[in-house]
Amino acid sequence: MRRSRRELRQTVAAAFGLSACMVVHAQTVAPGELGNTLEPSPGLATPQSSEPAISAPQQPRVVPVLAPGEGTLVVQRFEFTGHALFSEQHLSAQLKDYLGRRVTLGELYEAADRIAAFYSERGYTLATVNLPPQKVSDGVVLLQVSEGRVASVQIEGAERYQPEHVRRYLRAFRPREIYRADSLQQGLRALSALPGLEARATIRPGAAPGDSDVLVSLDERPIEGGLTLDNFGRESVGEIRLTASATLNNPLRVEDQLQLTGLVSEEALTRYGSVLYSVPLNYRGTRVRIGYSHAEFEIDGSPVGGRSRNGELTVEHPLLLDARQRLMLSVGATRTLSNADFSGLIFNQTSITLLRAGLAYTRTHDNAAVTQVGSSVSSNFDSLSIEDFADGEVEGNQRLKWDLDVQHLMPLARSLQLYVRAAGTWSPDPLADTEKFSLGGPGSVRGF
Repeated sequence: MRRSRRELRQTVAAAFGLSACMVVHAQTVAPGELGNTLEPSPGLATPQSSEPAISAPQQPRVVPVLAPGEGTLVVQRFEFTGHALFSEQHLSAQLKDYLGRRVTLGELYEAADRIAAFYSERGYTLATVNLPPQKVSDGVVLLQVSEGRVASVQIEGAERYQPEHVRRYLRAFRPREIYRADSLQQGLRALSALPGLEARATIRPGAAPGDSDVLVSLDERPIEGGLTLDNFGRESVGEIRLTASATLNNPLRVEDQLQLTGLVSEEALTRYGSVLYSVPLNYRGTRVRIGYSHAEFEIDGSPVGGRSRNGELTVEHPLLLDARQRLMLSVGATRTLSNADFSGLIFNQTSITLLRAGLAYTRTHDNAAVTQVGSSVSSNFDSLSIEDFADGEVEGNQRLKWDLDVQHLMPLARSLQLYVRAAGTWSPDPLADTEKFSLGGPGSVRGF
C-alpha cells in the first residue's frame, strides 16, 4: 500500500512538472521558502540605552563650628561614628595624607568628601559624611557617617501589574538595608524587561535622619499594535502584503504577554496567522514561550498551492543584563508540518520535530551603535539523505544544523543609519525544505 502511494505521488509530481511548463507565471514556491518571507529576521534586542532613571536628593552639608582661633589645626587622628560597612582603620587609611600636618577648615571638608566618595565608588551613593559641631582637642577630628539606610519601598502607577509581584523583582533591594545603587538598578532593569512596563525610581528623605524612602514609579502599556504595508512577498504568491499585529501586555496579570499577527497578500494568494504567548517562570527573567503559526499560499495562475504549520515551546533566560550588554540563552522544541498540493492533491509533504538551543549577545557601544550576534544549533539526532526526498514525503531527520546571524546598526548622521547583517546556515547533511537557508522576504533580496 505504501509503495502504491509513493508511486502515485511520483506520478502526480511528474504530471505537475509537465503541467507547470505549460502554465504562465507558474513559479514553484516551497512551503519552507514561503515561511522565510513571513517570519521577520531576528530583531536587534537593544539593551537599555541608559540606566533606569533614579532621582536622588542632594544631601545638605552640615557646617562645622570650631572654636575661635582654630581656623587651622594639626590633625593627629580621625575618628568616625555611624559607620558599619567599613572599619575605622579602613576609613582612616583613606585620609592618611592629612595626618601630622596643619590643615585648614576647607581641607577638613575635603577629607569628609573623600570618605563620601569612597562610599559612592562602591555603590553606596546615599552615604554622607559630615563634620559635626565639635571642640577639637589633641588633634582628634570626628567625622559623622550616615551610610544611607532605606526606610521603605513604595510602588505607584501599578494598574495591571500587582505591587506584591513588583516587589519580588526588587528582591536584592529591601527596606532597612543600606542603600546600594546597583541593587536598585538591577531590580529596575528586571522590571523594565517585563512586557509593556517601564520602571523608574525617586529617592526621598525619610522621617528619621539618615533614612530614605524609595518610590518606584511604573509606566504601563497594556496594548500595543501596528499595521504595515510592504512588498516583501514573492510575485507569484502576492508581492504586496498587509500585516496587522497586536500585543497584549500582562493580560492575565501574571507578567504574561500575548502576541497576535495576521497577514494577507494581494488577491489573498498568501494568508498567514500566528499566536505567541509567554509567561515568567521566576523573578530572575526566565520565561517560557509557546507559539503556533499557520500559513497557506496559492501560486498565481497555477493549480499549485500549499500550507505550513509550526508549533514551538521555548524557555529563555538572561545570563547577562545591564545597560550595555545582554546575553540570552534559549532552549526549546519545534514541530513543523508543511505540504504542497496540485489541484488539492498533496504531492510534497514534510514533517520535522527538532530540539533547539541558542545564545544571543547584544552590545550597545559608546557611539550608540548596536551589535548583535545570535547562534543556535538544532537537531533530532538523525540524518537525512538524498533518497529520503524521492517519494515526496519527508519525515524530517536532522543530525545537526548551525545558524549564525550577525547584525550591526550604527548612526551616521541625525536621521541616517548604517545597517549591516550577515547570516548563514551549515549542516553536514541535506536539510528538509523548511530548514534550508533561503533568500527573500524582509531581510534579503532573491536574485534570478
